[in-house]
Amino acid sequence: IFIVKERVYSSQWVFFSLAFAGVIAIQGFDERVSLFYALLGVGGAIFAGIAYNSIRKLKSSDHPLVIIFYFPLVTVPVASIYLINHWLTPTLFELVMLIGIGVVTQFAQYFLTKAYQSDEVSKISSIQYIGIVFGLFFGFVLFDETYSSYSGLGIVLVLLGVILNVIFKNRMDAKAIKSA
Repeated sequence: IFIVKERVYSSQWVFFSLAFAGVIAIQGFDERVSLFYALLGVGGAIFAGIAYNSIRKLKSSDHPLVIIFYFPLVTVPVASIYLINHWLTPTLFELVMLIGIGVVTQFAQYFLTKAYQSDEVSKISSIQYIGIVFGLFFGFVLFDETYSSYSGLGIVLVLLGVILNVIFKNRMDAKAIKSA
């Protein structure tokens, strides 16, 4: 709304809230999480939102590869400060896994950047809520995790919020094309 000047309809706020309620249902509230870490998570989400809006803003001036090139230029110096006192040398297997994760991450970041440059932020960002559903699925399949009925309810809410938002945005886009 503020950075890219894209309109977000009131119905979309309902859909975002529905998906966010699903995330809350899945995650729950854990009294062991200190206020510091909760605020750190909220701060991270705010900065991620600013980054995604900035990507959209740069769509006409910068290629996606230029944008993802700058991410490590900011991250590496900041992370290096922490790593000075916390470095752990990886084994050969861990190093291969880290390189593999890095390569896959670069491909994913490229396509995420392309997505944010090709459509409205409100449409693309809502789809990211589905990531928690994938996380639950892989936790169940790979790590034998079990979930409460709240998790099932949360999955339904997340998917419902995302699907309704995408359907709504597609209808609004179709109306805009017809009236133009």
